[in-house]
Amino acid sequence: MQRQGIPLKPDFSARRTGGPLIKAAAIALSAFANKTHISTELRNWRVSKDIETIIKAAVSPATLTQADWAGSLAATAVADFLNVVLAPAYASAELLKRGLQLEFGRNRAITVPGIVADSSGTSFVGEAQAIPLRQFSFSGGPQLSPHKLATLSEFTHETFEHSQPTIEALVKDTLTRDVGLKLDEVMFSTGAGDSVTPPGLLNGIPPLTPSANSDPAQAAAEDMAALATAVSAVAGNGQILFIAAAAQAVALRQATLFLPFEVLVSSKLAAGSVIAVAVDALASAADSAPRFDLSNQATIVERTDPTAISTPGTPPTIGVPQRSYWQTDVTGLRMIVEIDYCLRNPAGIAWIGGATWKGGRS
Repeated sequence: MQRQGIPLKPDFSARRTGGPLIKAAAIALSAFANKTHISTELRNWRVSKDIETIIKAAVSPATLTQADWAGSLAATAVADFLNVVLAPAYASAELLKRGLQLEFGRNRAITVPGIVADSSGTSFVGEAQAIPLRQFSFSGGPQLSPHKLATLSEFTHETFEHSQPTIEALVKDTLTRDVGLKLDEVMFSTGAGDSVTPPGLLNGIPPLTPSANSDPAQAAAEDMAALATAVSAVAGNGQILFIAAAAQAVALRQATLFLPFEVLVSSKLAAGSVIAVAVDALASAADSAPRFDLSNQATIVERTDPTAISTPGTPPTIGVPQRSYWQTDVTGLRMIVEIDYCLRNPAGIAWIGGATWKGGRS
């Protein structure tokens, strides 16, 4: 960076001659001048106890300029987490990637207009004749609101010190899998949802009756035709995606008849389940990148189904077991991403359950 042609360079001599505040300023200036990496000289410098007191905080967010593992992890969380990180591995993220994508920004909710195509509002007209007017109604459309999808991982200081850089890849991979699997589980369900969890796409959508044909190939063809027909009014010649349980996905990928259609697989679908989605009917909003928070001084309830640290009462309810990261020299990484999705037209999705046809040898 330059100001009026004069390069700005940190003066590392403050390490040796300045007081603690000057030393802290040298570190800050170095991080500013080297936006993506703090210099090796400063990274390896063993700061004094005064500096440790200055920079210590209860919770420190991971940043791209941070030189240790959290910085590297945040750097790999590219600008489009949903599309680039999750979509290649999970059907839910891949499906959302194809539909209408919005961002919450500072909005608490986004109203998505659900317009249904109708030929009655359009007609051929003669020269100088009046063109029919069609009035669109945008009221009552589905709303997208942030739903927090979060996970937490922890490990000891010794693990961090002796497993660099492997721990970075392992933690990132685990957190990504957790988020992707949970998104599949909720999104492809019939759950009604609540103030915390969004409803499943299949909520309120009755399943079609699977084919009773004894020939597996014919049964698959009939089921696929029924699903495609059910969403055709919304899809038109647009894209239709099929999401299937593993056995049905294998069968569809093996059959050349279904090659024009893309089939995604989800391990969270019950055996025999197949879903058809008119991509244009789907809308979603999500953070462009997840939020990572790093702490070695927090206190948490160490459970997969945690309660609050304490709840007022007589006597108060205490969440157990608790762990002090500072006292036990443990570091925790928390990842949070806000996301929601909806159908712009409920006729844009159809599904069957209990299909008996599958791939592989019979």
